[in-house]
Amino acid sequence: EKFRGLYELSDEEAKKKKFAGNLTLYYFKEMGQRTADDYLMASEKPAFILQGGNDFQVLAGRDYRMFKKLLAGRANTRFKLYPDLNHIFVKGIYDDILKASKEYKAERHIPEEVIGDIAAFIGTREAGQGTYSDGDMENTRGCIVLQEKCQESKNIASDSFA
Repeated sequence: EKFRGLYELSDEEAKKKKFAGNLTLYYFKEMGQRTADDYLMASEKPAFILQGGNDFQVLAGRDYRMFKKLLAGRANTRFKLYPDLNHIFVKGIYDDILKASKEYKAERHIPEEVIGDIAAFIGTREAGQGTYSDGDMENTRGCIVLQEKCQESKNIASDSFA
């Protein structure tokens, strides 16, 4: 019901209507009009693309590979695949989208490796350093952390383009 006529709303109207806590309908309107690759291609900021190998929502073999191809040759883009992790960057349990709710309810913690990789990327950005190679976390400036179709990623991307 709330989404009926979503694309007919003006941006101002959509920003005023709340849905799911603090999210506005504008968030959903814009998510439906632009993809993560649209944001990446429109930006020259460095990007760090993280992917869980056991993610059954955003697939490493399709989506992550697509990002690597799309951004090939961009010296300011870093990719990291975590083979045993799922969509929320914890060790996958079921490898079955039908068990997503059960998998995501199991209490686990994001591995220190992931947190360290993100911190290193952000830390070098704040140091104002230049570009880097795919295997090196050093010398970055600017930051976008994206995972296609991930709700949290959209918020990060929006903040980065503001």
